[in-house]
Amino acid sequence: MSETYMNAFHNALAPFSQGAVQLIVLRSLVEEIIKYLVGEKMDLVDTFEIQTYAMSMEGALCFGDPVAPLKLKRDTDLKQDMIDGLKSVPSALFGFLAHRFRKNGVELPDFTTKQVGILLVGQILSRPILQTLFSSLPKDPQAAFIAIEALVNRQRTLANMK
Repeated sequence: MSETYMNAFHNALAPFSQGAVQLIVLRSLVEEIIKYLVGEKMDLVDTFEIQTYAMSMEGALCFGDPVAPLKLKRDTDLKQDMIDGLKSVPSALFGFLAHRFRKNGVELPDFTTKQVGILLVGQILSRPILQTLFSSLPKDPQAAFIAIEALVNRQRTLANMK
């Protein structure tokens, strides 16, 4: 019994050891920088919470082709990177809804707020920023980002099976 419990605990934390935390931190920082630039109130804890909820549904709510693999070369395709960032928007909206439900109870939030716009722009811009920084990262963080991408693509494949 205790071995099963420990296995479930380990499996629940496994994605966070393979790059998810790095991706959550990157997306949260991008979003907080955008908030700072447009003069919005910054709340890092709420941003981390939204991104954590979004990470749990990243692959399942990706309805297109898998994201392009991260490249080690500097010349990247900005258009493709922004499209890949756009693929994470449904999971970000899920994270926003989950956060609002936890915070305010069951009520339909207003999706036309500045906060939602900042969230969406942050999601779209985080992929090109990651692609730009990727070749400069040490090998371990690179491996972690590649591993989380593989997990998300696997989750996407399983969620879209017919």
